Amino acid sequence: MEINVRIKDEQLRRFFSKLKTKRPIAFKKSLLAVAQFQRGNISRRTLKGLDFQGRNFAPYTPEYAEFRRQEGRPLRPDLNFTGQMLGSMTVDSTTSKGRIFFTRTAEGTKALGNDKKRPFFSIGIKEEKRIVEVFIDKLLKELGV
Repeated sequence: MEINVRIKDEQLRRFFSKLKTKRPIAFKKSLLAVAQFQRGNISRRTLKGLDFQGRNFAPYTPEYAEFRRQEGRPLRPDLNFTGQMLGSMTVDSTTSKGRIFFTRTAEGTKALGNDKKRPFFSIGIKEEKRIVEVFIDKLLKELGV
């Protein structure tokens, strides 16, 4: 998942473009903060059994629910069995984007499959608004404003 800054107002876009050229590290740190923030959002709501829109995940199939019961795992879908998938989620950034990804290919493949039935690896509308606030706050702090 990539997090990009999109600005609709042309004057503001030019201002940010010049600022990014003059203070690239401030943008990189701000986008890293946003990626870390969203990684936390994804983990928290996923472990609560909620998709990116705040809805409950679709239930497990009866066969898989029985398997989880036998293994002593909760029956409420939370996409967590060993913890490896969410545990391998990490972040990085450049001056133009923040990125959330999985360090292990197997976990990324598992996440892709899970996301089809129980969408968790996306940004909700409420999260988007908060991401903007986190980005602006961090950028202003980095600029010393």
